[in-house]
This record gives sequence, structure tokens and C-alpha cells, in this order.
Amino acid sequence: MGNLIGFYNITNKIFLWLVLSFISLYVNAGNINITGTIKDPLGNPVAGAVIVFHQSGANYTANSQIDGSYAISFVGVKEVEETSFVIGQNVPNPFSSGTLVPVRVNRSGSLLFSIYNIMGQKIYEKSYGFIGAGSYSLEWSGNTQTGLPVTPGIYVYRVRFGEESFTGKMVKSDSAAVTIMSDGMSMTDGINENMLKSASTVNSGMIFSVDVSKFNYYPIVRTDLPISGDTVINFTMAQKHAVPYKTQGNFIAYWDYSKYQPIFLKGINLGSSTPGTWPGEIAYAITADQYKRWIEKMGATGFNSIRVYTLHPPIFYQTLANYNEAHPDKPIYLFQGIWLGEVENRRVASEWDLYNRTTTFDTDIEEVMDCIHGNRIIAERPGKAYGSYQTDVSRWVMSYIIGREMSPQELDSTNSHHIGTNSFSGSKVSISGVTPTEAWITGRVDKVIYFEATRYSTERPVSFSSWPTLDPLTHPTEVYTDEDDQKFDLNNIDLTNAPAGYFASFHAYPYFPNFMNDDPNYKLETDACGSNSYLGYIKDLKQHYTNIPLIIGEFGVPSSWGSAHQANSGMHHGGLSEEEQGNYNVRMMMNIKDADCGGGMMFAWMDEWFKPTWIVQYMESMGFYSGPTFITTRQLWHNLCSPEQNFGLISFDPSESLQFTPYLLDKADVVSNLQASYDNQYFQLSVTMPSNITAGDTLRVAFDTYKKDVGESTLPGNKQIANRAEFMLEIPFGKDTANYYVTQVYNLKGLTPRFLAADTIVQKFKSMVTDGKPWVLMQIQNEDRTDAIQNIGKIKMKNSLQSITTANHHGVFWEGNKLRVRIPWTMLHFSDPTQLEVVNGFTTPDGGWNWDPIRAHSDGIAVSIVKGGNVVNTTNRYTWPSWLVTPSTVERDKASLGIVKQGLSEISDMP
Repeated sequence: MGNLIGFYNITNKIFLWLVLSFISLYVNAGNINITGTIKDPLGNPVAGAVIVFHQSGANYTANSQIDGSYAISFVGVKEVEETSFVIGQNVPNPFSSGTLVPVRVNRSGSLLFSIYNIMGQKIYEKSYGFIGAGSYSLEWSGNTQTGLPVTPGIYVYRVRFGEESFTGKMVKSDSAAVTIMSDGMSMTDGINENMLKSASTVNSGMIFSVDVSKFNYYPIVRTDLPISGDTVINFTMAQKHAVPYKTQGNFIAYWDYSKYQPIFLKGINLGSSTPGTWPGEIAYAITADQYKRWIEKMGATGFNSIRVYTLHPPIFYQTLANYNEAHPDKPIYLFQGIWLGEVENRRVASEWDLYNRTTTFDTDIEEVMDCIHGNRIIAERPGKAYGSYQTDVSRWVMSYIIGREMSPQELDSTNSHHIGTNSFSGSKVSISGVTPTEAWITGRVDKVIYFEATRYSTERPVSFSSWPTLDPLTHPTEVYTDEDDQKFDLNNIDLTNAPAGYFASFHAYPYFPNFMNDDPNYKLETDACGSNSYLGYIKDLKQHYTNIPLIIGEFGVPSSWGSAHQANSGMHHGGLSEEEQGNYNVRMMMNIKDADCGGGMMFAWMDEWFKPTWIVQYMESMGFYSGPTFITTRQLWHNLCSPEQNFGLISFDPSESLQFTPYLLDKADVVSNLQASYDNQYFQLSVTMPSNITAGDTLRVAFDTYKKDVGESTLPGNKQIANRAEFMLEIPFGKDTANYYVTQVYNLKGLTPRFLAADTIVQKFKSMVTDGKPWVLMQIQNEDRTDAIQNIGKIKMKNSLQSITTANHHGVFWEGNKLRVRIPWTMLHFSDPTQLEVVNGFTTPDGGWNWDPIRAHSDGIAVSIVKGGNVVNTTNRYTWPSWLVTPSTVERDKASLGIVKQGLSEISDMP
């Protein structure tokens, strides 16, 4: 395919590409014929098109006739599979000496096996030369190319077969004793189908081309048309326009071949990190199948636009093109981000100065635009997407939203280092009487518009991402923080030479900063659901941007157990069920439309496990040291208490049934059977009672999470338990809420970054020997004010065991004589359940601004249960194997997704 990229360098021609991949193609003898017509948007035939079908290394060519028809015939094509090779997770993983990577290929080709360290440096490579179809195991001894053993840590393996490649991760441990969460796989079975993952690179296809001297059309690339016999494929070619999209009043409008049609944007933000991955693994984190299913589901939900923050792998753009070609009347538009690198070393002054990032950022701008136009091949590299970008998706790229949320410190540093730089005059846009930061941002906007105009003869609207902390408004109530110290505003940018226009893009949530809920004028605003200061804010912001569109680039609420901010509208930063999440997201979309904004981008499509949230970040461990190497584990489990991890409309739930292990009991009069289990989200109990549970009964369950010789010995009612406990769950059957308590000394309430609101006289942040000390309801305090407290210890109950899979915010389920309890790991103060590590005190490196947990290894969880005057204790402790491999998951549509689908159907795309 490499020579095909060169077509784009021909100055007087442009080509229409169609790539066709096969689910199956069955022809043992004889002919298979592909016929069809090529027409323009008005239905006129296009003659002289060169049609090329490329499949399994062979090219077949035809030309469209005067009536636009074409025909291609294949003789004796044999059965082929969609993917050239599949590959499984290395086994064992983690490993201490050697490991095997299973591979299966369905045709002959060259195979190369490479190992990289976490910094992206190649440390080992072996070429297997030209191999035949079959199954293989690629072995790595854990040594470098020169035979030296590598240190424990995370390594990346890459298998390249022909032009396709697959990348995965493996962990070398300093001890073979480290185990993984079992998935039932065994190397004795050879390559197990459950281990195999499809390669995401499409290597077979059909290519159409058109001479630009007669026509000016967008290229087409298709990889999703199955062929099983004679097939008719007709195509309508989209005509290019110098300004396919432009700002128009309060909206962005698209050219419909006769006029500009404004559209209200109902968008969704798509991240890059599936379970077990970090943003720097974007090149291989999302599979081709996931992109395909997700884009189709986005369209079915009613989203008309997708926003991505950075360059995704080629398969994303190919998949989006496939979808839009198949849905020409309802395409999904793309808002492409160009990411601004973050401050990596906060102690280096130059890191804060935006002008020092100009060269790197401008280079990224050019790279992303070339990729959008299908005109760039990027070599393998760590931390970013790469590959052969052959699909021109520019016809559906409505805008570029460049940059990211910047900190006030970045603006302060930039402004102070460039005093006197108060204007910018570029080829496309200019501005004067502004701050150095605003001048720099205007320069980047000019770079985007000018580069695409000169290289690709097209322009489209551009924006630079912002958020309320940097908005142009004044907030008198925000006096104790830096949330209103800096601003940037391009409202007065000169767009005389930029016909596509500029718009304002803000990430705006209903709970942050505090002025969102404290401003007395915002508090007066209401909608159909009641008080809504969020609507007051975005109306205020829109009143400032009267001459350009305002797009809310991020909005939403998470379905997490924990909340990091409260809102007077009820739209909190967490502490919400999936149903509440869906209803509030729809409410905000309606608020955005009522405020005369041009649309909004809901945040976000999927949950991302790697994300920290300041309210629980201090309780989590990022990983651990194995020798001199730090192994990250934060991405290997799902923290349901962390708001930032739970914004998605789809979740990744454990794919395997729980395996419960019975406890040994000192007597069986209170419960007849008690079992425990675990997964990547919860610790769970299954309780069987001697008789049916009766409404009005009360049960207390105490949890001893570590160090059996520390903890509280007494439960309410002066009931003595044998297992000194750190936590207690009080279950009043017949009610809808249980109460979850923590010992007074182990209470972490008020221990947060930025302030200390804990009572350090009685709170020691670790378990200690106590007898009769108070039990306190578990709470989260996210501000040093009384109205910023969440009663996370109020756990929802349900009188139904069948609801366990759907009632996401419930921790207690009961029916008949059965009881199920599930507690998120953070509520048991596990800083890292993958390594059985719990919080055992804190240190602060900076006098209280940040807190680092001291960890203790749990020897398992013991349980005591009290019912009436009877007490039962477990005589053993439940434990589980540590894991360093991402647990197997299955995607689940949250209840919020269906609610959002219904809500979007009631909001018109038309302004």
C-alpha cells in the first residue's frame, strides 16, 4: 500500500479510495463480479474514474464508463479471512524467567517480534522470517538482545506480520509467586480462542480514483462491505467546498450544496483508555471492533458529533468514514482535538511558559491535519498514535478544538514573561489589546487555519479549549481561591480573512468552581426541574459571546458512589445513580439549548479506570516498586468511589461469574452459611440465614480488613466481637438505606488535598486497638465548609436478589433467607486491591497540600455478624491472589445510555 500514499503528491490529481474488507469471500472457481455506478451529488454519472480493488496483495482495476458504470471480475478467488493474524496475551503474565506469546496467522508472511521498555526503547527483537499459516508461540526469556536480564517492570511486546501489527503489555516480576486474576486459560490448549485479539490494521481493500481536472471530490475509503458473491456497489461522490463548515449566528453550519444549514450539536466525548491502559497507550488501547460498535451505537443513541482530544489510530478514522458513508443523511461529525502538552516538571519555570511550546505544538498541528486528510505515515512511537493514515475524513471534520484546560499558573507565567506582547497579526486572524497568552493562542489559531488553507485549500471553524476557571466573567463570590485570577478571551479576534470563523469552547459542569453555585444571580435561575444555577452561568457566559457561537465542549455528571463537589441543582460531581446520571445529562443538554448555545459535547462515552479524582486520589496507590522499577496498578481496577472514573455511558464490568469461598464460623445460630468473593470493583459477601429475613430485623456486619490484633472490639449494644473490626454495616431490613460506619480512629473524613478539615485529636488515619470508641458514619468532605459533606455511608438497599446486575448504586440486596453485600474497595480503605494493600496512615511531603498513604499488607478480611443478642465470627480470613493483568471485562450499557437516547430524540438537530 505504500506506493498508494504517493498518489496524494501528484499536484494535478486527487483520488477517491474505497477499501473493501471481507467477513468472508467464498469462490472456489469461476467468477465473482463487482459492478456499480459512480455519480455526483446531483445524480450525474462520473466517467473516467479508475476503480481499483486491492485484496490479499492483488490489485484489480476497472474504469467507469460514460454512464458512470464500472465492472470488476475476479477469477478463482479462494476463501479469505477478515484478519491476517490474531494474537493472545503472553503466558505466564507476570513472569519471572520466561514467557510465551501465542500467535496464529492465516496466510504466509514475514513475522517480527520486538520488546520495548516502558520508555519506548527497543531492547530485544527477533525475526522469524517468512512463515506459513499456522499457530506459533513466540518466546522471550526476559533478557535484552545482548543476553542481560531486564529489571522487573512493565514491557511492551509488538508482533508485526506483513504490514499488520499488534501491541500488548507484559509484566516481569522479581518473584514467580505473583499470580494473576484467573481467567481459566491454559497454555496446554495451545492458542485459546478467548485469548485472541483481532489486529486493527486493514490490509486489503478497494481503491477508487478520480481526475481532479474534471472533478473536485472527496476521496472515499470503505472497509466494511462484505462480499459473498456478485455484488452491486454504487457510490455518490461528495463535492469539495473551500469552506465546508462555518459559524453562523449562534451555531456552526454545514454546506448542503446550496446553502449553509446550521445544526445544534448533540455531541459525545470519546477518550482513549480502556481498562488496563493509560492515555499514552492510545495506539492500541481500543480495538477495531470496539470503534465500530461504539460509533454505530453513538449514532443510534442520537449523537450527531464526536469530539476526540488528540490523534487516534488510523482505524478510528477509517471506521468513522465507513459509518458516515453508510449513513450519508445522518453522518456523525468530528470535532478533532490537537492536544497541548502538559506541564511535566512543575519546578522548572520554562515549563509554564506557553511560548516555549510553540514549535512542538505547531508541529503537532501539521501532523494532525495531514492525518485528517489521509496524507501521513507515522512511524511507531511511544505515547502517541501512529500508523498509515490513508483515509481522508476531512469532509466530516466540522472543527478543530485545539489545546486543553490550562491552569491559572500557566497564564500567569506566560503573561509575566512576555510583557509587551499584546497583539498578534497573522495571515488569517489577528488581535490587539490583549494579554501575551491571548496573543499566543491567536497565533495557534492562525496556524491551524493557514496551514489547512494553503496545503488543502479548505478552511473550517477553530476554537481553543477553555473552562470556567479562565472565563472572561467576573465572579465576586470566588475570593479564596485562584479560580477567578486569570482569563483568556478571543471575543474580539479579527476574522476578516477567516470566513469559516471562530467559536468559544468551554468545559462547563454544574458543580465547579464554587461560584457556579454561590453566585446569587445564578441561584435565581430555574428550569422545568427546579433551581438551576448551571443554567444561570451558561446564560451569563453566552451573553458575553453574542457575536460568535458558544459550544459547551464538556458537560455531564458521573455515576460514582463518591462525590467530589455538590451542586444546589442536585447535579453533583458524583454520588449519583446511573438513572440520575442520564436524567441530569439530558437536563444539561436542554439547558445548553435554552441558553442559545450552539450545542454541547457530553462527557463521556466510556468509563476510564486510570483517572484520578482529588477527593479519593490521596487514598489510592499508583503502584509499587519491584526492585528499582515502579509497576503501575492504578489502571487495573475500577474505583467506583472515584467520580472521574465513572463519567461514561458505558461501563466495563467483570465478565466472569463470582466464585464464592465459604468462611469457617465459630457457630451457626445467626447465619447458616457465609461466603466471600471479590472482583475489580467490590468485596462481596453472600449470607444465608436460618430462616427468612423479616422486615424490621436489624443485622450488623463488621469487617476486619487487616492486622487482626488492631481495630474496634465492640459493636453498638455493647456486643463483643472476636474479630477486631475497622468497618461496620448496619442493615435495617424493610428500609431502603443501610448505614456504613468506620472506627473513629480510622476515619478519613476531611483529609484531602488543599486543606485539612480532620479532627486529628481522634482521627489517626490508621487502625488501632480500641474498645468501645465511637463508630462514625462514613462521610466525604470536599471543602472546608459544612455544606460540602456527602454521606457516602448511606448505602442503598433493595429487596431483590435479581437486581444485583442492574442496581449499580446499591450495596445490599436481600430476598427470602438470602443476603448479598458488596462494598467498593475504597470504602474498605484498600489503596490497592490488586496487591492487597490498605491505608495505614499518611505522610505529607509539603505540609498538608498533598497526602501520601502509608500502606500495609492485608492478610485477608474477617467478618463478625450480630443479630439480636447473638454474635457469630469467622475463624478464618478471606484472601485473594494479587493481580498485575487487567481482569477480563464485558462492556455494559449503563441505565443512563437509554435515558440519554430518549432525551436526545426530543431535542432537534435543527436550531
